[in-house]
Amino acid sequence: MAVLLGVGAGCLVGMQAPINSRLGKALGSVQAASFSFLVGTVALVLLASVVRGGLGNLGQLGRVPWWALVGGLLGGVYVTVALVAVRTLGASGLTAVVIAGQLAISVVIDRFGLLGVAREHVGVQRNSASRCSPWACCWWCASSPARRRRGRPGDPVPASARVRRARC
Repeated sequence: MAVLLGVGAGCLVGMQAPINSRLGKALGSVQAASFSFLVGTVALVLLASVVRGGLGNLGQLGRVPWWALVGGLLGGVYVTVALVAVRTLGASGLTAVVIAGQLAISVVIDRFGLLGVAREHVGVQRNSASRCSPWACCWWCASSPARRRRGRPGDPVPASARVRRARC
């Protein structure tokens, strides 16, 4: 069940950057990221108010380490960067570089037992896979360039605007 939920959440993350990018074209990047977080915050507050413990559990915030409070800030950085970067990298290119970053930091977190995660041996297979991911990203980005279009769908695209390759 966890794998299916993870795949479903991954699909939503893959959709998030293009959706937020479109919003960013109308509002501005930081404004779009702020609105996106506002919508998510409202939805989560409504959900938290009806599930086990309600909002009363928020009284426990003083008992968590300082670094446990910055998850929203990290998410804000991700959403803002993603809605800008998807314009150049495309959805699949952005996903590739995000996964490479996630693999790199997760190996460090597992190896040293950081952020409350149990220390875990990082063997040759994981180490090798994480070292290959930057190369896979470069290959992915180079093979599937984002296309920038101006005007309405169906309008001719000037040669200078047809392809903008992402650089590794």
